[in-house]
Formats: sequence, C-alpha cells, structure tokens
Amino acid sequence: PAPDAARGRVATWAAALAGGGLFFLGAAARLAVRGTGRSAEAEALSRRLFGFMRDTPPWQAALLVSVVPALVEETFFRGWILTAFAGRSSPAGRRAFANVAQAALFALFHMLPERMPQTFALGLLLGWLTNRSRSILPAVVGHAVHNAMPLALVAWAGAAAYDAELVRPH
Repeated sequence: PAPDAARGRVATWAAALAGGGLFFLGAAARLAVRGTGRSAEAEALSRRLFGFMRDTPPWQAALLVSVVPALVEETFFRGWILTAFAGRSSPAGRRAFANVAQAALFALFHMLPERMPQTFALGLLLGWLTNRSRSILPAVVGHAVHNAMPLALVAWAGAAAYDAELVRPH
C-alpha cells in the first residue's frame, strides 16, 4: 500500500477509470485509423477469446482474463522492471526514462502490433501512477479493469455478440 492512504485511494480510482477509458479510447482510435479490418493475429485472438468467454463460467473468465494477468504483469512490469530501471531514490529524469522503458517492454510483450500504441499508453499511465502512489495496487486495478472491458461488453451484448463474432465474414 501507498505510504499516504488517501493518495493511494485516489490513484486506485484514477487507475480504474483510466484503464477502462483507455480501452475505449484505443478502440476508437484504431477504428478511426484502420477501420474495421484486423490482422490475422488479432482475428485469431478474437476468435479464441470469444470461444473462451462462451464456454467458461463468467467468474472464471473474469479471473483468467482480467485478474490473474493484471497481478502477474503488474508485479513484473511495474513492480520489478520499473523499480529496477528507476532505482529506489532516483532523480525525475531517471524515473521518466524507467517509465518509458517499462511501457515499451510492456507493449512489445503483448506482440499485437495494432494494439501496441494503446498498450504503450496504458503502460505509461500505470507506471506513472505506480511512481506517484509508490504502490502497484493502482496499476493492478487499472490493468484488471482494462482487461475486463471485453468481458463486460460481451456480457452486455449477450449471446448475439458471440454469434455475430463467430459467423462474421472474413
């Protein structure tokens, strides 16, 4: 937890809102730039994700798509890599470099070129919040909310979303 509990709570709420908002902002930007076309890799990932969500209980899907990746990736990228690059008490320039470096590695780790700008932006934001709050909890929450957005959209759209996605012409 953050040394300043109020700062930690504010950072955690900000991360949750920003994580969800960045999902939609990134999707809108991608649609504006690339239209509705997707790469073969994104198409395959989408099919696997929709199939998984269709065949898995909602609580298990939320745990495996949202919570577990957020915990593991945030512990690694913001907890370990950001801290390793920045050091314990580093000047602002070094912390900024560390934040950009870990965000770039985070984007590369996800290996989906059309999502790399969005993933890089998410990494920058979560790294900044980690630096400001001195805790990875806001980053875990923001990342989990970001990852939960496809689950929430499909739950909101219902079974028709599965059918439309899986029978869509390619």
